[in-house]
Amino acid sequence: MWLAACATTPDPFRDAQRIDPRPLETLSSFLTGTFESIPPKDTLRIVRLWPGRPAEYWFYEAFERSGEEGRPYLQRLVRIGMTGEATMQTVAYGLPGEASRFAGAWRNPGKAFADIDPKVLREAPNCRQQVEVQNLVAYAGGTVGKACQAHVPPGTYEISDFLLTSSSIRTWNRGYDATGKVVWGSPAGPLDLRRTSTEAK
Repeated sequence: MWLAACATTPDPFRDAQRIDPRPLETLSSFLTGTFESIPPKDTLRIVRLWPGRPAEYWFYEAFERSGEEGRPYLQRLVRIGMTGEATMQTVAYGLPGEASRFAGAWRNPGKAFADIDPKVLREAPNCRQQVEVQNLVAYAGGTVGKACQAHVPPGTYEISDFLLTSSSIRTWNRGYDATGKVVWGSPAGPLDLRRTSTEAK
């Protein structure tokens, strides 16, 4: 689990109310569901959190190895918002407590996160991703620079990129040491996941 130094950060999307939200609504419809890697090895489940907060788009993501349901190797909380007419930003947050507590939370996210106020979540520092909207057909994004240390050991940094469509996600998360050598994640290329359901199952 990774936490920022302070408990709260300013709302990064406080000016988003002035921007057409339709690209964000389309992205949300692409993002939620169940995804299986090609070849079969990993399963990704994504559910939207707190839909009663209509101006905010929060998601819980859980990666598992095939055949290891209930034992996610990576869990994320992500908020996505508009920053321009064709640009967005994703902001990642640490889980509020032990990660094992949220294993399987995709089954009933309303219950799992019912008592959590998103205002007290702590952002993973320097790990925001810039997202480009490509004609409402695809969304491409990634971290900027070498300051993100969300999931990597001390002395290393993480770079993450993704390409999202209505039927797939290509995501590439890798950690580098000070010499630029990959020490975490895949050095060969992105994880290719195909959407098998619009629901987490």
